[in-house]
Amino acid sequence: MSLDETKPNEVSVETGAIWEDLLTFLEHKGFGVFAYTEVGNVTIGGTISVGAHGTELELSPDHPQQFRDGSISNLVKTLDAVVWDSQKNGFVLKTFTREDSDSAAFLVSLGRAFITRVNLLIGPNYNLRCRSETKIPASVVYGADSSNKHSMATLVRKYGRVDAQLYPYTDHTMIRIWTEVKVKPGTSRRISSPYPFTHSDPASKTFDQVQQNKSLATPSLTPDLQRTKYLRDVATLTHTNTRDIWGPSKNLLLYYSSLSQKWNSFGHVVLTTRQNIQRVVHQMYSGFKNMTTTFANDRGQYPMNQAVQVRVTGLDNSSTNPAALGSLSPVHNHPEYDVAVSFGLHCYAETPEFGLFLYSWESFLFQHFNGEYATARVEWAKSWGFDPQGRPWNNEELYGKRIPSTFSFDRWNWAVAKLDEYDPHRIFTNEFLDHLLKPVA
Repeated sequence: MSLDETKPNEVSVETGAIWEDLLTFLEHKGFGVFAYTEVGNVTIGGTISVGAHGTELELSPDHPQQFRDGSISNLVKTLDAVVWDSQKNGFVLKTFTREDSDSAAFLVSLGRAFITRVNLLIGPNYNLRCRSETKIPASVVYGADSSNKHSMATLVRKYGRVDAQLYPYTDHTMIRIWTEVKVKPGTSRRISSPYPFTHSDPASKTFDQVQQNKSLATPSLTPDLQRTKYLRDVATLTHTNTRDIWGPSKNLLLYYSSLSQKWNSFGHVVLTTRQNIQRVVHQMYSGFKNMTTTFANDRGQYPMNQAVQVRVTGLDNSSTNPAALGSLSPVHNHPEYDVAVSFGLHCYAETPEFGLFLYSWESFLFQHFNGEYATARVEWAKSWGFDPQGRPWNNEELYGKRIPSTFSFDRWNWAVAKLDEYDPHRIFTNEFLDHLLKPVA
């Protein structure tokens, strides 16, 4: 990774580098990135290939728009890719700029292309304050009243960067709010390294393992276990003095360690307008609550035994050839959409019947957010595409029509054709990608 004095707002990095190393390098040089995943032990190339993102919504013009908005792919200024050259009858390394329209096929390629290096847009590093609120009821955060001072829409409008976690089967939440603050507030604790919370310390891992064992052995205990987890998380914030923290951006935005307890993640985004944030959040919350209640009462099943995560972020910049297949790329017939609400569900890997729940959940999302005022898309990096038997990545109706339609058939087919053009011998593919990335009519 390197900086070029002639390009002061860019960093050049090979795609095999991990985010924590890049952010540490930039921090030492006085630079930073505005939004990225909360896990640092993932590669630059991997996050670009799936259009990964953080949580943010631009509130001020202090930074260029592209520095603040959208997915990690939105930060790419140039990329080097291994592509087929028919004139040379072989593969060559080619540099694409964002002005090159073909770059849109590579920015989220799902692994269908081999990118070796990228130049990413960066900006001056900055300090953040993160406060954790634990007394706001879920019925308020995700409720129908967008004017409530604690509604998701109000919090996002006021602070821009919010992570609202729900403890399933309860009305408890953990709301994390980040704000840019140059000087440490007197009540904040200074943080000098990433992962300030206790997800990966031995005591937390032991507690999580006990919770998992109880939840899997006796699923009906799940509501009580979620209440216990909430109480423990609240006590831990106080014990570790992490309810109000401050420090360089990297140390507060990398907050989930790869060493933490493992579980399955299922994710979708819903693209809409700022005015409809609360409407979307409330619809999603109501649907989730009704579905978990039905599974519990009618089937005696509690498939969602980890926190639900709700975040809001801006969309990729429509003026810079956004990724053709990016989850945060603008919707072709809805120029008014300017935000994405992400709704992440989680459960232990061995949880019974979670696939059937996810099939119902995914059906709900695509039925309710069908383009009238919001459009649902899959999060490529998560589990999705559940069939009626609860198997992920196996729903033919989603593959064949629904998912491509969220990008428009024309845009989908263009991206598929471009990726085929640059790899006609199908070196960078597999059976899954061959099944997914095919033309639709």
